[in-house]
Amino acid sequence: MGVVDQRLLGHNPSVEVITSIRLFSELALACLREKKGERPSMKAVVQELQRIIKIVDKEEVFSEVEIMQSKTLIMSCGRIQKLK
Repeated sequence: MGVVDQRLLGHNPSVEVITSIRLFSELALACLREKKGERPSMKAVVQELQRIIKIVDKEEVFSEVEIMQSKTLIMSCGRIQKLK
């Protein structure tokens, strides 16, 4: 991950983030192959990008759940209660 800006990774990147960056990099390199016949078709590129997006979306859903679970206080009828 030395070529990736550390600001994109954050302090502790998830497996999903690292995987999506690796897959995107591999796809980009495949698109740069010298011989046309060795490069992926646009259909294959779109399919791979959709697969990568699903990985990222999955990671974002987990992040949102973690954020929700990390909140310790909620407002309920004007009172502050601790979540259990």
